[in-house]
Amino acid sequence: MAAWKLGPALACGNPVVLKPAEQTPLSIVYPANLRRRSRLPAGRGQHRRRSRPRSRPQSRLASHGDVEKIAFTGATATRIGEKGFFVQPTVFIDVTPGMRIFEEEVFGPFVVILPFGTEAEANATPYGLGSAVFTRDLTRNGPPRRARTVEAGKVWINSSNDCDWRVPIGGVRQSGVGRELGEAGLEAYSSVEAIHVNMKSKQ
Repeated sequence: MAAWKLGPALACGNPVVLKPAEQTPLSIVYPANLRRRSRLPAGRGQHRRRSRPRSRPQSRLASHGDVEKIAFTGATATRIGEKGFFVQPTVFIDVTPGMRIFEEEVFGPFVVILPFGTEAEANATPYGLGSAVFTRDLTRNGPPRRARTVEAGKVWINSSNDCDWRVPIGGVRQSGVGRELGEAGLEAYSSVEAIHVNMKSKQ
């Protein structure tokens, strides 16, 4: 996921400061070492390994006047006591709106399955990163129509979590702002400026 941000940011000519999560700092060491061996201009890619106790570098970056964009990946909720928990791959059935597991965005090896009949039932959540619709009806009035009723950044039909770097991905509502990957992923790291020149000579 770091590459989803680093690639477009650097391709658009932006300097980057990478601050990995303190729980997983080693996963970013390899791309950080690649940066050192690359021909990037000085200052284009910086990697901060760890913070001093009680230091909040992300707060300083977010409030700095020269920083134009902050990109991060993670859940909106803080894990209990910042401890790690392990969940066996699990399928939850008989789930109904109102259950915590339906209303909260949790990253883990499990899936929540529930049928829906109306558009309101399909979207009764503050999140919308991805959804999957499984059906035997592959006609025009089947999955495409149902997929359009689900408000999510990506909807899979008869599969899940298939990704292609050419296809943008991103959430709606509390699952994120903007898109990553594909051409849309470049737009977040560039800005459009219109310049108008009046070529007519003054009288």
